[in-house]
Amino acid sequence: MAGLVYFCAGRDTVREADLAALGLAGVFRGRGIHHRGCDNGRFGRGVTFQPAPPPRASWPTLGCWREGETAAERQQRWSPLAEGLWVGSYESAPPMPDDLARPQRVEGHWVRLGDGQDWLVPVARMLNGGTRLPQALEIGADGAIVKGAVIAPYAEFSEHALAFWDMLEETSRYALLEWAPLAVEALAVNYHVSGRGLAHLGLLDTAVVEAVLDAVLDMPTLAAAMEGDQKKEGAAGCDTAAGAQGG
Repeated sequence: MAGLVYFCAGRDTVREADLAALGLAGVFRGRGIHHRGCDNGRFGRGVTFQPAPPPRASWPTLGCWREGETAAERQQRWSPLAEGLWVGSYESAPPMPDDLARPQRVEGHWVRLGDGQDWLVPVARMLNGGTRLPQALEIGADGAIVKGAVIAPYAEFSEHALAFWDMLEETSRYALLEWAPLAVEALAVNYHVSGRGLAHLGLLDTAVVEAVLDAVLDMPTLAAAMEGDQKKEGAAGCDTAAGAQGG
């Protein structure tokens, strides 16, 4: 299997300085670029590239061929990202979470996305008001080491997540499409993905977005605690009933 592969027409190479203009700087954050120029039977001459090193330490032929199409090439699926830029994958072997995972991931909750696989969603705000996102360490007035602000590149995501929390404190209802970008941000913390890449893979739907947003705010922890309390209450009720019958 391979990760997502990108093809840019009219180029022979893609450098780190080019990624921002292509809208892919966040996708490649923390990784180099593995690329090669080639002829693409559908889009013409260009460059195929992906975060380096390639998943499984092998370079896919996805996007590059010279004459005709092999059976494997006919199984390729491409989605446009911008003019002259596409994202692609194999129909028969779409990327798995580990293929797209960043080298360092933030702790959180596992959420099942549209591919039926479990993806790790980082917790931006814990129930106790803390965060799982990396924070700077500072020296307090008394010389003690204390936690400071969330560090880059997680700070903007943290701000958006806290804004979502503040909104929910005022009203329990929210416009799903308005906050869906926060779900994309959350998945991009731990994986080399963008919104269009997630859409290309069919990973998002309304139920998935709700589950991801819940995970961002640590709601699964609250649900587990409530379930545990209900089980304790049920067990206590059974003991009381048994005692009454025995008496």
